[in-house]
Amino acid sequence: MNVPAICDRCCNIAASISRMSLLVYLLSAITLSAAFAAERGRPMVVGGTLKTDTGQIIRSGASVMVTGSARDATNPAVWDAARALGLNTMRVGVKTTNAGKIVAQQLSVIDQVVEIARAQRMYVMLLFGNAPPGEFASDVVHRDNAIAFWKAAAPRYAKKANVFYELVNEPEKWGNVVNWIGPAPNNTPTRVFEWIRQVYDATRAGAPDTVILLPSVANLQSFNGARRYVDILRKFEQMGPVNWSKTVWSFHYYNGTFSLGVNNNSAKDGGRAALSYIKARYPILCTETNWWMEPPRSVLINGLEALEDVQVGWTLLRRPNQTTPPASPSMEEKLTAMRKAGRVIPVE
Repeated sequence: MNVPAICDRCCNIAASISRMSLLVYLLSAITLSAAFAAERGRPMVVGGTLKTDTGQIIRSGASVMVTGSARDATNPAVWDAARALGLNTMRVGVKTTNAGKIVAQQLSVIDQVVEIARAQRMYVMLLFGNAPPGEFASDVVHRDNAIAFWKAAAPRYAKKANVFYELVNEPEKWGNVVNWIGPAPNNTPTRVFEWIRQVYDATRAGAPDTVILLPSVANLQSFNGARRYVDILRKFEQMGPVNWSKTVWSFHYYNGTFSLGVNNNSAKDGGRAALSYIKARYPILCTETNWWMEPPRSVLINGLEALEDVQVGWTLLRRPNQTTPPASPSMEEKLTAMRKAGRVIPVE
Protein backbone atom coordinates (compact mmCIF):
# COMPACT_ATOMS: atom_id res chain seq x y z
CA MET A 1 0.00 0.00 0.00
CA ASN A 2 1.35 3.39 -0.99
CA VAL A 3 0.47 5.34 2.13
CA PRO A 4 2.09 8.65 1.01
CA ALA A 5 0.06 8.58 -2.22
CA ILE A 6 -3.16 8.01 -0.31
CA CYS A 7 -2.27 10.85 2.03
CA ASP A 8 -1.55 13.10 -0.95
CA ARG A 9 -4.94 12.26 -2.45
CA CYS A 10 -6.63 12.94 0.88
CA CYS A 11 -4.86 16.25 1.16
CA ASN A 12 -5.89 17.18 -2.38
CA ILE A 13 -9.51 16.24 -1.67
CA ALA A 14 -9.44 18.22 1.56
CA ALA A 15 -7.96 21.19 -0.25
CA SER A 16 -10.64 20.96 -2.94
CA ILE A 17 -13.36 20.79 -0.33
CA SER A 18 -11.79 23.73 1.44
CA ARG A 19 -11.69 25.74 -1.80
CA MET A 20 -15.28 24.79 -2.60
CA SER A 21 -16.37 25.77 0.88
CA LEU A 22 -14.60 29.08 0.52
CA LEU A 23 -16.23 29.64 -2.88
CA VAL A 24 -19.68 28.81 -1.49
CA TYR A 25 -19.03 31.13 1.43
CA LEU A 26 -17.94 33.97 -0.85
CA LEU A 27 -20.89 33.50 -3.18
CA SER A 28 -23.25 33.43 -0.22
CA ALA A 29 -21.67 36.58 1.17
CA ILE A 30 -22.01 38.33 -2.19
CA THR A 31 -25.64 37.23 -2.49
CA LEU A 32 -26.41 38.40 1.01
CA SER A 33 -24.60 41.68 0.43
CA ALA A 34 -26.62 42.27 -2.73
CA ALA A 35 -29.82 41.46 -0.91
CA PHE A 36 -29.01 43.80 1.92
CA ALA A 37 -27.90 46.49 -0.52
CA ALA A 38 -31.37 46.36 -2.07
CA GLU A 39 -33.03 46.99 1.27
CA ARG A 40 -33.96 50.54 2.10
CA GLY A 41 -33.10 52.03 5.44
CA ARG A 42 -35.79 53.65 7.52
CA PRO A 43 -36.95 57.10 6.46
CA MET A 44 -35.48 59.85 8.62
CA VAL A 45 -36.80 63.07 10.09
CA VAL A 46 -34.29 65.62 8.80
CA GLY A 47 -34.58 69.37 8.33
CA GLY A 48 -38.19 69.56 9.39
CA THR A 49 -39.58 66.89 7.07
CA LEU A 50 -39.39 63.17 6.34
CA LYS A 51 -36.64 61.99 3.99
CA THR A 52 -35.49 58.72 2.49
CA ASP A 53 -32.37 56.90 3.63
CA THR A 54 -30.45 58.79 0.93
CA GLY A 55 -31.71 62.21 1.96
CA GLN A 56 -34.44 62.79 -0.63
CA ILE A 57 -37.77 64.24 0.48
CA ILE A 58 -40.72 61.87 0.32
CA ARG A 59 -42.34 62.02 -3.12
CA SER A 60 -45.41 59.85 -3.12
CA GLY A 61 -48.35 58.72 -5.17
CA ALA A 62 -51.46 57.11 -3.71
CA SER A 63 -53.22 53.79 -4.18
CA VAL A 64 -56.16 52.13 -2.50
CA MET A 65 -55.76 48.53 -1.44
CA VAL A 66 -58.61 46.76 -3.24
CA THR A 67 -57.93 43.05 -3.39
CA GLY A 68 -58.25 41.49 -6.82
CA SER A 69 -58.29 44.73 -8.80
CA ALA A 70 -55.65 45.66 -11.35
CA ARG A 71 -55.79 49.14 -9.86
CA ASP A 72 -54.68 48.13 -6.41
CA ALA A 73 -51.40 48.28 -4.60
CA THR A 74 -50.80 44.54 -5.01
CA ASN A 75 -50.19 45.12 -8.72
CA PRO A 76 -46.41 45.35 -9.30
CA ALA A 77 -47.04 47.43 -12.43
CA VAL A 78 -48.33 50.27 -10.23
CA TRP A 79 -45.03 50.31 -8.37
CA ASP A 80 -42.99 49.97 -11.56
CA ALA A 81 -44.72 53.01 -13.05
CA ALA A 82 -44.44 55.01 -9.83
CA ARG A 83 -40.72 54.40 -9.60
CA ALA A 84 -40.27 55.30 -13.27
CA LEU A 85 -41.93 58.66 -12.61
CA GLY A 86 -39.46 59.43 -9.81
CA LEU A 87 -41.69 58.59 -6.86
CA ASN A 88 -40.04 56.89 -3.90
CA THR A 89 -43.21 56.12 -1.90
CA MET A 90 -46.82 55.06 -2.34
CA ARG A 91 -49.51 56.00 0.14
CA VAL A 92 -51.58 52.84 0.55
CA GLY A 93 -54.98 53.31 2.12
CA VAL A 94 -56.51 50.40 4.00
CA LYS A 95 -60.12 49.93 5.08
CA THR A 96 -61.62 47.22 7.24
CA THR A 97 -65.27 47.47 8.29
CA ASN A 98 -66.09 50.01 5.58
CA ALA A 99 -64.80 47.53 3.01
CA GLY A 100 -66.51 44.52 4.59
CA LYS A 101 -63.17 43.12 5.76
CA ILE A 102 -61.73 42.08 9.07
CA VAL A 103 -58.24 43.16 10.08
CA ALA A 104 -56.72 39.71 9.55
CA GLN A 105 -57.91 39.61 5.94
CA GLN A 106 -56.28 42.92 5.15
CA LEU A 107 -53.01 42.09 6.88
CA SER A 108 -52.34 39.22 4.49
CA VAL A 109 -52.77 41.60 1.56
CA ILE A 110 -50.59 44.28 3.17
CA ASP A 111 -47.87 41.64 3.44
CA GLN A 112 -47.90 41.39 -0.36
CA VAL A 113 -47.81 45.17 -0.77
CA VAL A 114 -44.84 45.53 1.56
CA GLU A 115 -42.88 42.86 -0.30
CA ILE A 116 -43.61 44.36 -3.73
CA ALA A 117 -42.47 47.77 -2.49
CA ARG A 118 -39.33 46.29 -0.95
CA ALA A 119 -38.40 44.67 -4.26
CA GLN A 120 -38.78 48.07 -5.94
CA ARG A 121 -36.75 49.88 -3.24
CA MET A 122 -39.78 51.99 -2.41
CA TYR A 123 -41.51 53.01 0.79
CA VAL A 124 -45.05 52.21 1.91
CA MET A 125 -46.97 54.98 3.66
CA LEU A 126 -49.52 52.71 5.33
CA LEU A 127 -52.75 54.60 6.05
CA PHE A 128 -55.75 53.38 8.02
CA GLY A 129 -58.43 55.22 6.08
CA ASN A 130 -61.52 53.40 7.29
CA ALA A 131 -63.45 56.45 8.53
CA PRO A 132 -64.76 58.81 5.81
CA PRO A 133 -62.96 62.19 5.71
CA GLY A 134 -64.04 64.41 8.57
CA GLU A 135 -65.91 61.68 10.43
CA PHE A 136 -63.23 60.11 12.62
CA ALA A 137 -64.45 62.07 15.64
CA SER A 138 -68.13 61.41 14.94
CA ASP A 139 -68.31 58.02 16.60
CA VAL A 140 -66.26 56.17 19.17
CA VAL A 141 -66.40 53.16 16.83
CA HIS A 142 -64.03 54.95 14.45
CA ARG A 143 -61.49 55.34 17.22
CA ASP A 144 -61.90 51.72 18.31
CA ASN A 145 -61.52 50.47 14.73
CA ALA A 146 -58.31 52.46 14.33
CA ILE A 147 -56.87 51.16 17.58
CA ALA A 148 -57.79 47.57 16.67
CA PHE A 149 -56.09 47.89 13.30
CA TRP A 150 -52.90 49.44 14.59
CA LYS A 151 -52.59 47.03 17.51
CA ALA A 152 -52.35 44.30 14.88
CA ALA A 153 -50.48 46.13 12.11
CA ALA A 154 -47.99 48.20 14.11
CA PRO A 155 -45.97 45.30 15.55
CA ARG A 156 -46.38 43.22 12.39
CA TYR A 157 -44.48 45.73 10.24
CA ALA A 158 -42.36 47.31 12.97
CA LYS A 159 -39.19 45.69 11.62
CA LYS A 160 -39.93 46.60 7.99
CA ALA A 161 -37.64 49.55 7.31
CA ASN A 162 -39.53 50.58 4.18
CA VAL A 163 -42.87 50.99 5.97
CA PHE A 164 -44.13 53.96 7.96
CA TYR A 165 -47.57 54.65 9.37
CA GLU A 166 -50.24 57.28 8.81
CA LEU A 167 -52.72 56.89 11.66
CA VAL A 168 -55.98 58.21 10.17
CA ASN A 169 -57.15 60.38 7.31
CA GLU A 170 -58.63 63.88 7.78
CA PRO A 171 -60.16 63.18 11.19
CA GLU A 172 -61.94 66.54 11.51
CA LYS A 173 -63.66 69.26 9.44
CA TRP A 174 -61.43 70.67 8.04
CA GLY A 175 -58.25 71.72 9.77
CA ASN A 176 -59.39 74.80 11.66
CA VAL A 177 -57.73 75.21 15.03
CA VAL A 178 -61.10 75.22 16.85
CA ASN A 179 -61.75 71.65 15.76
CA TRP A 180 -58.57 70.43 17.37
CA ILE A 181 -58.45 72.13 20.74
CA GLY A 182 -62.22 72.19 21.30
CA PRO A 183 -64.95 69.56 20.99
CA ALA A 184 -65.41 67.82 17.67
CA PRO A 185 -67.71 69.54 15.14
CA ASN A 186 -70.62 67.23 15.98
CA ASN A 187 -70.38 68.17 19.66
CA THR A 188 -68.73 64.92 20.64
CA PRO A 189 -67.58 65.57 24.23
CA THR A 190 -64.15 64.11 23.52
CA ARG A 191 -61.72 66.43 21.80
CA VAL A 192 -60.35 65.21 18.50
CA PHE A 193 -56.89 65.38 20.02
CA GLU A 194 -57.76 62.93 22.76
CA TRP A 195 -58.79 60.25 20.31
CA ILE A 196 -55.79 60.88 18.08
CA ARG A 197 -53.56 60.59 21.12
CA GLN A 198 -55.09 57.26 22.09
CA VAL A 199 -54.52 55.86 18.60
CA TYR A 200 -50.98 57.26 18.56
CA ASP A 201 -50.08 55.69 21.91
CA ALA A 202 -51.47 52.29 20.86
CA THR A 203 -49.49 52.40 17.62
CA ARG A 204 -46.26 53.60 19.19
CA ALA A 205 -46.42 50.82 21.77
CA GLY A 206 -46.32 48.26 18.96
CA ALA A 207 -43.70 50.01 16.83
CA PRO A 208 -41.18 51.97 18.92
CA ASP A 209 -38.87 52.77 15.98
CA THR A 210 -41.32 53.27 13.11
CA VAL A 211 -42.09 56.77 11.85
CA ILE A 212 -45.70 57.71 12.63
CA LEU A 213 -47.60 60.43 10.80
CA LEU A 214 -50.32 62.26 12.68
CA PRO A 215 -53.02 63.33 12.17
CA SER A 216 -53.29 64.21 8.47
CA VAL A 217 -55.24 67.43 8.74
CA ALA A 218 -57.16 68.60 5.68
CA ASN A 219 -55.59 72.07 5.80
CA LEU A 220 -52.92 73.84 7.81
CA GLN A 221 -55.48 76.47 8.71
CA SER A 222 -56.06 78.76 11.69
CA PHE A 223 -57.46 82.16 12.55
CA ASN A 224 -54.12 83.95 12.56
CA GLY A 225 -51.73 82.09 10.33
CA ALA A 226 -48.97 79.62 11.02
CA ARG A 227 -48.01 81.17 14.36
CA ARG A 228 -51.41 80.24 15.75
CA TYR A 229 -51.29 76.84 14.14
CA VAL A 230 -48.10 75.93 15.97
CA ASP A 231 -50.11 76.23 19.19
CA ILE A 232 -52.03 73.11 18.13
CA LEU A 233 -48.87 71.05 18.06
CA ARG A 234 -47.79 72.41 21.42
CA LYS A 235 -51.13 71.40 22.91
CA PHE A 236 -50.71 67.90 21.52
CA GLU A 237 -47.33 67.67 23.24
CA GLN A 238 -48.96 68.61 26.53
CA MET A 239 -50.98 65.38 26.39
CA GLY A 240 -47.84 63.26 26.65
CA PRO A 241 -44.30 62.87 25.32
CA VAL A 242 -43.76 62.89 21.56
CA ASN A 243 -40.52 61.75 19.96
CA TRP A 244 -40.33 64.13 17.01
CA SER A 245 -37.40 62.21 15.54
CA LYS A 246 -39.90 59.44 14.75
CA THR A 247 -43.14 61.42 14.57
CA VAL A 248 -44.27 63.79 11.82
CA TRP A 249 -47.22 66.18 11.67
CA SER A 250 -48.94 65.48 8.36
CA PHE A 251 -51.22 67.80 6.42
CA HIS A 252 -52.96 68.15 3.09
CA TYR A 253 -52.05 70.87 0.65
CA TYR A 254 -55.44 72.24 -0.28
CA ASN A 255 -56.73 75.78 -0.51
CA GLY A 256 -56.48 76.53 3.21
CA THR A 257 -52.81 75.58 3.18
CA PHE A 258 -52.19 77.35 -0.13
CA SER A 259 -53.27 80.69 1.39
CA LEU A 260 -51.68 80.22 4.82
CA GLY A 261 -49.23 82.91 5.86
CA VAL A 262 -47.12 83.22 8.97
CA ASN A 263 -49.48 85.79 10.50
CA ASN A 264 -52.56 85.58 8.28
CA ASN A 265 -54.65 83.40 5.98
CA SER A 266 -54.24 85.46 2.83
CA ALA A 267 -50.71 84.67 1.69
CA LYS A 268 -49.78 85.03 -1.97
CA ASP A 269 -46.76 82.71 -1.97
CA GLY A 270 -48.56 79.37 -2.01
CA GLY A 271 -47.92 78.87 1.70
CA ARG A 272 -44.14 78.79 1.34
CA ALA A 273 -43.32 81.12 4.23
CA ALA A 274 -45.87 79.45 6.52
CA LEU A 275 -44.59 75.96 5.76
CA SER A 276 -41.02 77.10 6.38
CA TYR A 277 -42.11 78.64 9.68
CA ILE A 278 -43.79 75.43 10.88
CA LYS A 279 -41.06 73.04 9.71
CA ALA A 280 -38.48 75.07 11.62
CA ARG A 281 -40.38 74.06 14.78
CA TYR A 282 -41.99 70.69 14.00
CA PRO A 283 -41.43 68.12 11.23
CA ILE A 284 -44.19 68.14 8.61
CA LEU A 285 -45.16 66.13 5.53
CA CYS A 286 -47.84 66.64 2.90
CA THR A 287 -49.86 63.43 2.55
CA GLU A 288 -52.36 64.68 -0.05
CA THR A 289 -52.72 67.27 -2.77
CA ASN A 290 -54.45 67.53 -6.13
CA TRP A 291 -55.48 70.22 -8.62
CA TRP A 292 -58.33 68.45 -10.42
CA MET A 293 -61.03 67.27 -7.96
CA GLU A 294 -63.00 70.53 -8.05
CA PRO A 295 -62.62 73.92 -9.79
CA PRO A 296 -61.28 75.88 -6.75
CA ARG A 297 -58.31 73.52 -6.60
CA SER A 298 -56.99 74.64 -9.97
CA VAL A 299 -54.83 77.19 -8.11
CA LEU A 300 -52.90 74.23 -6.67
CA ILE A 301 -51.43 73.30 -10.05
CA ASN A 302 -47.99 74.46 -8.91
CA GLY A 303 -48.34 73.13 -5.38
CA LEU A 304 -45.68 70.46 -5.87
CA GLU A 305 -43.23 73.17 -6.89
CA ALA A 306 -44.06 75.13 -3.73
CA LEU A 307 -43.43 72.06 -1.59
CA GLU A 308 -40.19 71.34 -3.44
CA ASP A 309 -39.06 74.94 -2.91
CA VAL A 310 -39.36 74.62 0.87
CA GLN A 311 -38.22 70.96 0.83
CA VAL A 312 -41.32 69.46 2.40
CA GLY A 313 -42.24 65.96 1.28
CA TRP A 314 -45.44 65.56 -0.72
CA THR A 315 -48.09 63.09 -1.84
CA LEU A 316 -50.09 63.36 -5.04
CA LEU A 317 -53.57 61.88 -4.65
CA ARG A 318 -53.18 59.66 -7.68
CA ARG A 319 -51.61 56.44 -8.85
CA PRO A 320 -49.76 56.01 -12.15
CA ASN A 321 -51.93 55.48 -15.24
CA GLN A 322 -55.05 56.63 -13.41
CA THR A 323 -57.53 58.32 -15.75
CA THR A 324 -60.60 58.77 -13.55
CA PRO A 325 -61.29 61.42 -12.46
CA PRO A 326 -59.57 63.25 -15.32
CA ALA A 327 -56.63 65.48 -14.48
CA SER A 328 -54.98 68.09 -16.64
CA PRO A 329 -52.07 67.92 -16.70
CA SER A 330 -51.94 64.23 -15.91
CA MET A 331 -49.72 62.83 -13.18
CA GLU A 332 -47.32 61.56 -15.82
CA GLU A 333 -47.15 64.91 -17.62
CA LYS A 334 -46.62 66.84 -14.40
CA LEU A 335 -43.89 64.62 -12.99
CA THR A 336 -42.13 64.27 -16.33
CA ALA A 337 -41.93 68.06 -16.57
CA MET A 338 -40.65 68.28 -12.98
CA ARG A 339 -37.98 65.67 -13.68
CA LYS A 340 -36.82 67.57 -16.75
CA ALA A 341 -36.60 70.68 -14.58
CA GLY A 342 -34.47 68.79 -12.07
CA ARG A 343 -37.09 68.98 -9.31
CA VAL A 344 -37.92 65.28 -9.04
CA ILE A 345 -34.94 63.01 -8.45
CA PRO A 346 -34.96 59.44 -9.83
CA VAL A 347 -35.29 56.72 -7.21
CA GLU A 348 -31.89 55.59 -5.96
